[in-house]
Amino acid sequence: TRVGEQRQPLVLLVTPDSAVRGSLCTLLPLSGWRVRDVSTSALASHNLKAGLPEVLLIDQKLPDGDVLDVVRSLRARSGHQRVRVGVLVEAIDRETAVSYVRAGIDLFFAKPLALIEVAPVNLKFEKSLNSVVALEVPPPLEGGVGGVHPAGCG
Repeated sequence: TRVGEQRQPLVLLVTPDSAVRGSLCTLLPLSGWRVRDVSTSALASHNLKAGLPEVLLIDQKLPDGDVLDVVRSLRARSGHQRVRVGVLVEAIDRETAVSYVRAGIDLFFAKPLALIEVAPVNLKFEKSLNSVVALEVPPPLEGGVGGVHPAGCG
């Protein structure tokens, strides 16, 4: 970052769903976010060890682990208080929702994504993600997956 420039906030997006990943990797940079996208809980845990994002947006259905394990690992780290956690869910029962909240999940987003809160008010996150942006989920994008993408993923 150059002197006088503000660093764009980082979202760690964890989902095996290519349609969701493609949509959010297009939309989030337009709202001023950098996006690091991964498809597994193992890669999420590895990325969290390397540094904390401002937002962890994680899919409820991961191919290699439980979303709660990733969130508990995050919440055990120093500095975790500044990280907002959102979970992408297709359906959720009351018991599961309560266990997610107790583990430190701040926001729930319904899949398939039609409307999603994605734009921050400021980098301090005094309020959680709070402006609603319409989002139609397009077909999956071609190309690579993974890495930090200031202008979209892939």
